[in-house]
Amino acid sequence: MVYNLSRWLSLKLRLQKRDLLLYFLMTFFEPVKKSLLNFIHMEFSLKILRENPLNTFKIIFIGDEIMDKNLLGTNIVTQIGIIVKDIDEASQTYADFFGVLKPKWNWTDGYEKSHAEFNGKPSDARAKLAFFDMGQLQIELIEPDENISTWREFLDKHGEGVHHIAFQVKDMDEKIKALEQNDMSLVQKGDYEGGRYAYIDTFSKLKVITELLENF
Repeated sequence: MVYNLSRWLSLKLRLQKRDLLLYFLMTFFEPVKKSLLNFIHMEFSLKILRENPLNTFKIIFIGDEIMDKNLLGTNIVTQIGIIVKDIDEASQTYADFFGVLKPKWNWTDGYEKSHAEFNGKPSDARAKLAFFDMGQLQIELIEPDENISTWREFLDKHGEGVHHIAFQVKDMDEKIKALEQNDMSLVQKGDYEGGRYAYIDTFSKLKVITELLENF
């Protein structure tokens, strides 16, 4: 695929690092393009609101109507998770691309701390994680171990690539119930220091897995 940056720059918006990153990912990773377009649209709507106060009530009304239908209670993507085979190599490549220091990777906790479950059963699966903080948006690189998990399953079936988009939510249990009522089932969940996570199978609908994050 040819990386056509000029197509996006033609929007004549003043892009921050986060926005440039989103355009880069949408261009190279087609499966998440549609999901991220909703996030970009909201950013543009807020810009219009600031520049044209006469549209205030119209935009607020439309925004409220959209949020009422939002199963997550938010439309802000906070993280993009990418499965890789070699986290050292991938981390260095991303660091070189963005001109930043290579982050140190760390293992996820074992079951005694994570209480991880995959498809409703306890899981000993672990993964190496490395993070790039790009303003509001974070890139998470994930190298799974050999135990069965959503990470390992994705790598075995699809190879390297975008695994999930993540959202910070409140009342995670209620969000999971609402998603399951809409045929989007819980795949994996677990705890981490200061919070918990849940992966939802939205692949057939959104072409990418959705991760819910709730910090305590």
